[in-house]
Amino acid sequence: MTGPSRPRASAELPPESAAVRAVFTQLQVALHTLVAALLAFTLVSAHRDTAGEPDLVAVAAAVGFTVVYLAGTVWDHLHGTGRTTRLWWLAAVLALWSVLVVRVPEAAYLAFPLFFLAQFLLPVWAGVAAVAALATVAVVALGMHGGFTPAGVVGPAVGALVAVGLGTGVRALDRESRARREVIAELVRTRSELARHQREVGREAERARLAGEIHDTVAQGLASIGMLLHAVERADPSHPAVDQTRLAREVA
Repeated sequence: MTGPSRPRASAELPPESAAVRAVFTQLQVALHTLVAALLAFTLVSAHRDTAGEPDLVAVAAAVGFTVVYLAGTVWDHLHGTGRTTRLWWLAAVLALWSVLVVRVPEAAYLAFPLFFLAQFLLPVWAGVAAVAALATVAVVALGMHGGFTPAGVVGPAVGALVAVGLGTGVRALDRESRARREVIAELVRTRSELARHQREVGREAERARLAGEIHDTVAQGLASIGMLLHAVERADPSHPAVDQTRLAREVA
């Protein structure tokens, strides 16, 4: 749920597909690690900003964010989820982040991994629009807490541009991986059809060979029978059974 779609495991993956699957797995691990690190940094900052007194709203939002994020990630990894479920999950994560970023300015840094989630779970242009919206929220939140500064505007904007560029590269890699898997599947089907055709040709050739041998054997046997019967006719033309012998020779 929280990363680029992974190639499904099969009995035998070609080296290219295995490598691509490893890249996607590494991207997911990196994304989860980044979310965990930034969330921990946000909680530490919230505790520091309140002079030792915990911000209950921020803590509740952080806990909710963690629970929803982990639950959706684990469930999707174990059971898989549909597109609608993933969109609801993304909406819940973004809503909790919005609450958190209003309370704690450092939560704006969580926008960077959220950029990737939006791109991976939404169509291309919807994902880009979501990234722009998240960057805007981060800029506004930072401005509300400490005033609008060039760093507070440029940071989220540059992060959004980098995320869009990386997301585009990951999508291209995924498309290439899918295209390669389709080509490989087509080659496997073609090879199977060719092998089946060769087996059919082999069976037909064997049938023809056996039929030829049977035909030759029967023909030789019948010719021998005809010659023997003809010899019987010539040996005793006046024998009472000569007519039956002649008929047997003609039938043979």
